[in-house]
Amino acid sequence: MSSDEAVGDAPSTPTTSTVDESSLDSISVGVSSLGFDSGGSGSSESSGRVSESQSPTTNFLTKDRVCLTPGSTAEESLYYSGLRSHPRLVYRSGETPRLIPSAFQRNDSHPWMEVVPVFDYKLNHILEELSGEICRTIDKASICWSSIDVVRFKARDQPKPGPVVLWIGIHPGDFETPKPPPTQEAARALGGSLIEILQNKGIKDVEIEMRLAKCEICVGTGVGPFLTHSDIAESESSASHFLHLLTPTLGLPIAAEKTPTAEGTGGLYLKEGPGKDGRTFLLTARHVCFNPKAPPSEQIIANHETYNLNPKVQHNPSKHRIVLLGESSYRATVDTIKNKIKDDDKKIKKAASTIGQIEVKLKEGTVLEDTAKKNKAKQREDMKTAQYSWDAHTKVFEEFLKRENMNERILGHVIYSPPWAFDVDPPNPGSIGHSEDWAIIEVDMKKMPEGVSIEDLNFIDLRTIFFSFKRWHSELIMLSGYQNASSFRFPKGGLFRIRGIVNKATLMDPQTFVDLEALANPDSLERNEWMRFPVLKSGRSSGVTIGRGNGINSIVREYDTLGRPVKTSLEWCVLSVIDKQPFSEQGDSGSIIVDHRGQVAGMLVGGSDDRTHNRMAEIDITYATPFYWLMARIQNKFPDVYIP
Repeated sequence: MSSDEAVGDAPSTPTTSTVDESSLDSISVGVSSLGFDSGGSGSSESSGRVSESQSPTTNFLTKDRVCLTPGSTAEESLYYSGLRSHPRLVYRSGETPRLIPSAFQRNDSHPWMEVVPVFDYKLNHILEELSGEICRTIDKASICWSSIDVVRFKARDQPKPGPVVLWIGIHPGDFETPKPPPTQEAARALGGSLIEILQNKGIKDVEIEMRLAKCEICVGTGVGPFLTHSDIAESESSASHFLHLLTPTLGLPIAAEKTPTAEGTGGLYLKEGPGKDGRTFLLTARHVCFNPKAPPSEQIIANHETYNLNPKVQHNPSKHRIVLLGESSYRATVDTIKNKIKDDDKKIKKAASTIGQIEVKLKEGTVLEDTAKKNKAKQREDMKTAQYSWDAHTKVFEEFLKRENMNERILGHVIYSPPWAFDVDPPNPGSIGHSEDWAIIEVDMKKMPEGVSIEDLNFIDLRTIFFSFKRWHSELIMLSGYQNASSFRFPKGGLFRIRGIVNKATLMDPQTFVDLEALANPDSLERNEWMRFPVLKSGRSSGVTIGRGNGINSIVREYDTLGRPVKTSLEWCVLSVIDKQPFSEQGDSGSIIVDHRGQVAGMLVGGSDDRTHNRMAEIDITYATPFYWLMARIQNKFPDVYIP
């Protein structure tokens, strides 16, 4: 029985009755890859889906699987239920029903489906050329959109991902951009127009899907830095990691002195000119240093291009100063250290009390002497460990108290930050260009620890991924087991050095290095295709995370409060990995993203989610400015700048 026949036999109303194994198997085969395989060629004919009014909730329900009927209310809310962002479906051109785990089998709080990258596909080479036409087509339909990505989807229990999808984020509509999402008819008409554009270029196997999603800059407010998370705060070596926050290494939390509650990440150190006397710079995103939603009076000041470019200029109160550890990070860290000291104090007192109780029992003769001796030895060891931790955290706490005044945490000042600009340097006439969203901070080297040079700081500290064995194991496999084993080596001491830049050709078409075990296993080779470009970053909020770079750029759009587009830009995108934390969180803007060799691939600027409808939604897609392009822009202003 074919998949169409299986679905056609489904009842017209929801039912909880089960079916025999053969029926379920035929449905599973018919919608292979959990329904991700296209039911058609992606042509305009396939865009004529059943409307919601025609099929309200015709879902085929079994004990283990739910078949989401196209056009149903359940499909709208559950179609992407396995993704981190939990977006709502607006429209899709494919007609094949999707099978998802039933409520008994799935855990909606844990991802079971993921977005995977696209490589070696015709659209990879022409999307930049088509970007302008695609944007104009959507704008002509009067639809507020937030992003255009080219991706594939893969379920946890499937060996292969589904077809290539042109995935359009539709702005959900909120108090900032009140325009509502499109109707089904408008979305269907737009889908047909986009399919026609692709077919004119000979691309006939791409599906169009639209979901509610909003692109946001990753500036953190009110949330503590990664090193205050419980798994690290409770570790034996947490004191040294808290002290790490006072050392300006990569991934450090930073904020502008004028807006200390809006925090981002210090991304990369740069050096100016040959010799030791050149200035030291720190790179981050401009929106970390300047509020992009500031009133016009503040925007005029923020849009000045230069800040004290003459290095001989003495301290000037008008300098736009940057602080290490903004208000949220500082308070969260201090509170975490205080709680750790209290916990250690309780452990010390408890161990001492237990030893006293053992002594009493020994005198009373209610415990054997050998047993009492062993128990006292264990308690003394626990007390010794807790005392060591108490001493270490008390010293760190004192160091933090010395820097309670924000002036003591000033890292430097912004020396150059061009005004926000978007659609800059389009790769082709009529196409979309990149975003100009970066700032250069001149670092006050007097604030650096004595004896530390800038060459000692351009590292990503991988030791922070050791606090959970499962996480450490999977992260390490991600870089060295699936592929690139011949290129990646876990660094001595856990410090992963930054070296070089990923060029455009490699960024869009990375070479795959497969280990010998994978060569002997064809299935592994298939997985390698979509696990082809592993990248990592160290951010203020999420710490060190692993993701996958996509082989094709995305397009991002933002609007003002009147619904007018104010930003359209081409961005490189990184996808989160299933079974791992999101690649980025609020507060990670400014982080640099590197490949398995330590070469810089991009600078993180934002992400896509649907928190308008789900406050717990996480980021599936992270957007970054390609570093080969960004470094060229920096060197236009500072020709002698290099990565030390």
